[in-house]
Formats: sequence, structure tokens, C-alpha cells
Amino acid sequence: MPWDTSRYYSADTNPIIPADLGRLPSVTTITDCYPKPWMFAWAKKLGVEGAEQRKAKSLEIGTRLHELVHHHLKGMTIDLSAEPETVRLVFNAFLRWIHHVKFSVIDTEQVVFSRQHRYAGRLDITGY
Repeated sequence: MPWDTSRYYSADTNPIIPADLGRLPSVTTITDCYPKPWMFAWAKKLGVEGAEQRKAKSLEIGTRLHELVHHHLKGMTIDLSAEPETVRLVFNAFLRWIHHVKFSVIDTEQVVFSRQHRYAGRLDITGY
């Protein structure tokens, strides 16, 4: 399978993974192998260049939001003044949501694995 070898977990890279399991593919690596037929219609509608630009912009926004949420949950002060409007709107929606549901963080970036199914992944956040 055409898996990105940078997205594997093992005892060498993460002590929570038992050494006898060897290298475990990440959940993202596995799901990236599945066909996504809806992507063809989307790319056709936007054009290949438009789809690539939208994908890159969405990845940039998502990555930045992930960083901001992670920093916020770790107690760091967040300054949104230089952030794009989309990032500010979504981050503020997240803040309203955690306040509304009285979300309590247990952990962030927690590595988990399945011995039975032989894969691993990282939970962005766990809480209640």
C-alpha cells in the first residue's frame, strides 16, 4: 500500500506503543488509502487548479486553528489580531462552544492504538 512512512507509530517513536507491535500505521494513513469519489466531482466543479488552491487554503486554516486551540487548552494567551477573519470566527466559535458545554479537558495530543486492529492515532483532545 502507498502509505506515507512518516505517519507510523512504534515504540521507537512513542513509548506508549508496545515494542512487539512493530510499526503501526496511523488512522490518517489508512483512511487516505480509501477512494474518495466525491473529490472528483468537487475538483471538476472548481477545476484542478481551483481545487488545489482551496485544499491548500483549507489545510492552512485547519492547521492554524489546531495550533490555536492546542495553545489555548494549554493555558497560553492567544492573540487573534493578526489572524485571518475565518480563523478568528472559527476559533471564537470554539471558545463559545467549550464555554456553553462547560468542557473540561483531560488531555491533548494523546496517542492511542489498537492491538487487535494494528493501527495507532493521536486524539487532538479528550475531555467531558
